[in-house]
Amino acid sequence: MRTKLLSLILLTLALALSACSPLTDVNASDPQPTQPEVNPSTIMTLERTACFGFCPIYTLTIYADGRVEFDGTDFVEMTGKQTGSITTEQVQELVNAFENADYFNLEDKYEAPVTDIPTVITSFTTDGQTKTVVNYGGCMEESPVRAPQALCDLEIQIDEVTNSSQWIGEPQ
Repeated sequence: MRTKLLSLILLTLALALSACSPLTDVNASDPQPTQPEVNPSTIMTLERTACFGFCPIYTLTIYADGRVEFDGTDFVEMTGKQTGSITTEQVQELVNAFENADYFNLEDKYEAPVTDIPTVITSFTTDGQTKTVVNYGGCMEESPVRAPQALCDLEIQIDEVTNSSQWIGEPQ
């Protein structure tokens, strides 16, 4: 009886330990999906220019290593250069957004026939290629010169991922 009880305890202990062991993986032979590594020369920028009014004027630069540089000019909470960082996953998220927007095949300029609104200038440098897109009113619903929605979404996503509101402040 003792032997059976001892065997049962040892078996239970062995099963419990094997369940917790990082070396025990039933899928160990399956390759784990990995995200592609961001090219170390990748640089992404977003610049918002002046309007007739109080539009925040600033430039964001995001590097492959996650460094974020903010340069606030006017109508922002923090003027001058500020720095922050994002995770490598967030950098990859932004790279994916540029790629999903088919950024290198976008027009160089989207310009609506309006006045007094800010221009949004984005750029993407990777693998020795650089592309800049100037968007003046192309994201306005009623614009006759409509930018692709993926570009409009990208511009917003850059601000969100970098948490630019920490430097810009609340909208006026």
